[in-house]
Amino acid sequence: MPYLIDGNNLSYALARLSKNDNFIPEKNCNFASDLVNVLEEFNQKKKRKIFLVLDSPDGFMDQYEYNLIKVIYVPRNEIYNSADDKIIEILSNSKSKRDYSFTLVSDDQELCQRATSILKNDRLFIKSAFGFAKQLLPYLPQKKDSLNDDQWKDDLTKELLDLWRNK
Repeated sequence: MPYLIDGNNLSYALARLSKNDNFIPEKNCNFASDLVNVLEEFNQKKKRKIFLVLDSPDGFMDQYEYNLIKVIYVPRNEIYNSADDKIIEILSNSKSKRDYSFTLVSDDQELCQRATSILKNDRLFIKSAFGFAKQLLPYLPQKKDSLNDDQWKDDLTKELLDLWRNK
């Protein structure tokens, strides 16, 4: 069963949980690629199709596939008010395919209500973005330049000793 992810919703949940601004679209223009990398790591064992739907930063419709992850950028225009409308369109188009089910990842109550009006509960499972973000935390990249407390203290002590000796 593929994941259908409200990308903006998930990115804010990840930023809140991890205290990492890299997942906030307004603070990192590469947040989508960072998010795709985390999802790719998460999906190594599961091997599920993932649709990551995001609001377009430049107003153009665009999509690309990276292994099992399909990233869809949705513009605001006369067809779509937001990425939510594209999510609803994907669900509507799958309605005729009886064997197709989704796990919708979103904390947007209005979107979830719209989605459940299209697909019945046996074909649509809703997972909160915050809950899904918790599952992704182990797959976040570790900060490479941060020192643990002991390293920091040792380095500071050496530096202070060197300064004291040189006086």
